[in-house]
Amino acid sequence: MAEHIQPFDLVVLDHKMPEINGMEVAKEILIMNPRQRIILAKYVDEEVSIESINQMRQVVELLQKPFGEDSLIDTIEDKEIYSELQTLNVKTEYIKAANFRHEQLKHLIEILRNLQLYHLFD
Repeated sequence: MAEHIQPFDLVVLDHKMPEINGMEVAKEILIMNPRQRIILAKYVDEEVSIESINQMRQVVELLQKPFGEDSLIDTIEDKEIYSELQTLNVKTEYIKAANFRHEQLKHLIEILRNLQLYHLFD
């Protein structure tokens, strides 16, 4: 059955849900689709184990509640990543036009940071 499930662009989960928490749901989703982008919304005082996130071998983004519409949109649109790309002198209009997935953008940032560390570009 899992092979017939179409991936979503993004799944937003609340950490605290009845009967099962968002982290458990995220684990189940990632079993079916290891590349699924997931944002987990939680209150500051809710305990979310960084270790359990790392065990999934997939980035699950955390969004602090309460959040406004702008914060949610910024997270979905990877505003933080594009801002960092601009500080690295990358022409973000080309990156946006390429319509990379979140996972690809995170990988690109990692590569560019490493290149900068080794002074391979300025």
